[in-house]
Amino acid sequence: MIILSDRIYKGLHNGMDRVAYNLLLAKFQGSAAAQRIINRYAIEDLKGKMKDIDLVLAIAPRDSRSDIVPKLAKAIAGNARVPLMLFGKGQTLTTAQKKRCTGKNILIVDDVLYTGATFRKATKAIAPAKPRKLQYYTLAKSKSYK
Repeated sequence: MIILSDRIYKGLHNGMDRVAYNLLLAKFQGSAAAQRIINRYAIEDLKGKMKDIDLVLAIAPRDSRSDIVPKLAKAIAGNARVPLMLFGKGQTLTTAQKKRCTGKNILIVDDVLYTGATFRKATKAIAPAKPRKLQYYTLAKSKSYK
């Protein structure tokens, strides 16, 4: 199940929307105010769904120094009062991480959904741990995502 907001990510161009603008500020300029706005978007989107989350998993970007996703996941985990686990793209689960995931309802967090590749890779990596349920959250999806 993918939990998406109704926000569409138009990208970083002249028609930039509020989500893209705040992502730009938080991701590339490190704006704490923009990060708080993004965190608030997520909390609003997930209101009423927090009780169904046992663990929040942040997929750390491989090719960027941005910490927007871990900060976003930390805000969600704190609001849901559940543990947070950081996971790198291409990483495999350790025995301890598998134990933390077994039988849990896991929310995987990413900032923007372009192709769904990050969620597919995360699902493949986490599946051996036998979680009860996987859910996905992203702040926005690109216009091209179907």
